[in-house]
Amino acid sequence: MRAIIFTGGRYRNLDFYAQLLEKERPAYILCADKGTETALALGIKPDTVLGDFDSIAPEVLAQIKKMAIPMVVHPTHKDETDTELAITTCLQRGCTEILLLGALGTRLDHSLSNIHLLGRLQAAGVYGRIMDEYNTLFLVEDRKVLELPVGTTLSVIAYTDRAEGVTLRGFEYPLDRADLDHLAAGLGVSNVAVAEHQEIVVESGILLVDVVHEEGFTDF
Repeated sequence: MRAIIFTGGRYRNLDFYAQLLEKERPAYILCADKGTETALALGIKPDTVLGDFDSIAPEVLAQIKKMAIPMVVHPTHKDETDTELAITTCLQRGCTEILLLGALGTRLDHSLSNIHLLGRLQAAGVYGRIMDEYNTLFLVEDRKVLELPVGTTLSVIAYTDRAEGVTLRGFEYPLDRADLDHLAAGLGVSNVAVAEHQEIVVESGILLVDVVHEEGFTDF
């Protein structure tokens, strides 16, 4: 089951998200706190909203109640972020794909935390992505074949301490069983797709992949 989580981060272009929702057609939509405002602005009725609701506008809270949207209220003082609680809910519902929206923005601490949550999804056997108007982030643990438009910029960075045996095919700067680590992150940054099909392989460790799509988006 495919799920989308609206988090409380930054949304620049609502038209982008409207097109994305039409393309993704998720079976389950969950909003974390302030992310509810964006979903409602798009004319979407979430299946569930959750959080401590400390950052949501009072009129939005009233709209949630009027629309009878199921609410799960958590205390303000807690160990998990609202996004983390949303992921827990999706996992409990058996979701196999989770797309995080609004997970990047001006709060770098939250952005980094959300990127780390991709590792939790990976460990649970769930395909996780973070997407905004300009980037799509996901993890690769073994092999991934892509069909990016020629000219698309892509970066691969070691998500674990080391990512060994990294091979890139179909890119301007191919790699053949290279080793990446946190001390030499630049080796995989700003590559460019030059073939119709691209392949990413990692023999040991996990890669964080960032696909830049300034003029649109594709399926990953």
